[in-house]
Amino acid sequence: ICDLCGKSFTLKHQLIHSGVKAYSCDLCGKSFTLSFAWAGDLKKHQLIHSGVKAYSCDLCGKSFTHAQSLKRHQLIHSGFKAYSCDLCGKSFTLAEDLKKHQLIHSGFKAYSCDLCGKTFARAGALKKHQLIHSVV
Repeated sequence: ICDLCGKSFTLKHQLIHSGVKAYSCDLCGKSFTLSFAWAGDLKKHQLIHSGVKAYSCDLCGKSFTHAQSLKRHQLIHSGFKAYSCDLCGKSFTLAEDLKKHQLIHSGFKAYSCDLCGKTFARAGALKKHQLIHSVV
């Protein structure tokens, strides 16, 4: 039993809590902790570098490197939006989209323009803004 989280695992499990990242990608240097589902976070990551996208959406043809990414994408076609904003009621298919949206209500702006200092809550808004600078 793990002293930190109470789960029953081998001693290798405790490396997760240590922050030790035992594996790193030879191509980009990104590092990973041990994965217990399969020997895999590193192997899964390296698929990104191969360019192979073996999982395709039957509805729109968009391709993905990982099966989980395809499953998440397919939620978009279902129209089901399980995540709703408590402040304005807007709903989203993915939890991460709700979290991004909630930044609008918080006023927190993590992205800033290097040229003029204007700040933005979303990276996409900053990129759009930076296009204006490149045109001017």
